[in-house]
Amino acid sequence: MDNKPALAGRMMDTKERFAPGHRACIGCGEALAVRMACKILGDNVIIVNATGCMEIVASQLPYTSWTVPWIHTLFENTAAVASGIESGIKSLVRKGRTDLADTKVVGYRR
Repeated sequence: MDNKPALAGRMMDTKERFAPGHRACIGCGEALAVRMACKILGDNVIIVNATGCMEIVASQLPYTSWTVPWIHTLFENTAAVASGIESGIKSLVRKGRTDLADTKVVGYRR
């Protein structure tokens, strides 16, 4: 059975990677954009998120709306953290210690 909606069949599936239950305002455009982006990015992704609304509304202890690996950074550190994660993955792949070569690292800052 195909797990993709008819409208965006090849790009987006129905699996939620930014799960419901976050504390964003009703109708929040940012939450919708993050939800759709996570659907398109798929399971094999690491999200690097700067301080902002999504960090506050989606990562309240002891719960989280993120179902993919996610890390919170300070405003100005997002790109540096994302490139460090990508470099670490490349190094581990080169040494044969992991099979994460096709993992996407996405920096998100609002």
